[in-house]
Amino acid sequence: MLIMQQKTHPASITNFKFIKSTFPELYRLANEMEYYYSTDHSCALLKARLFAEIWCHQTAQFFNLKLAESTDLSQKINQLKLLSKVPTYIIDELNLILNMEYPKKRGWVSDNYPALYDNKVMSIFSAQNYSIIETNSMMRWKNFSDVDTKLCYGANIYSEFLEQILRKSIIRYFLEQYHDNTRRDVIRCTFNELNEIASQSSGPTYVFSHIYVPHPPFIFGPNGENVIPDHRDISGLQDWENPQGYVNQVIYATNQVSIVIKNIVKKL
Repeated sequence: MLIMQQKTHPASITNFKFIKSTFPELYRLANEMEYYYSTDHSCALLKARLFAEIWCHQTAQFFNLKLAESTDLSQKINQLKLLSKVPTYIIDELNLILNMEYPKKRGWVSDNYPALYDNKVMSIFSAQNYSIIETNSMMRWKNFSDVDTKLCYGANIYSEFLEQILRKSIIRYFLEQYHDNTRRDVIRCTFNELNEIASQSSGPTYVFSHIYVPHPPFIFGPNGENVIPDHRDISGLQDWENPQGYVNQVIYATNQVSIVIKNIVKKL
């Protein structure tokens, strides 16, 4: 059961565990970049530059190369570029960080999101001593300060910083493939937790649960079996052009929601 209490420090959930043991300094800077990305743009960009500087030196060290001293970041990247040993994708990623822009203010994806961001219904129930529970909705547009218990938050799915770095990168394709199992775990955990809440909850309870199916990626068959998404282009998992995949997930989601409703009715 994936459970994380509300007061857990953000650093305990990270998108960068894959470099933690090998490159601890890069790991620290990557987490700091992500932490400041949406709150302090100048600090985030400074951390990004430091990350790239260290990455240049780590890359040079790995290939037994020596970078010229007293050079700026763009010059270091160009030095690596001139050395045929360094793969092109590393140069591309370093240049993406070098040219990273301040985050642009984006509008709401849906007219419903402003209401969700500050959930007044949740606040009203909280004031009446309801137990407020939220399952991992995989939504970034929210500010749920009244939640008592967060469920199925075992891993991050969305990252503003990763989105900025990877939006034009081939690495995005592989990152999305890596997230397949995490998405499945969160969705299955959500259905399991909803069934437990329905059968065991005592006292007034308000549950907010946004479940990420049948929205793509299409990672479930009609019986809940694992399906490998059809990666047709660089956008990978976010592909709607698979009607049968959508239908299969509708069947799976409908069956699971029906079980949850039956358990809720039993408690009435």
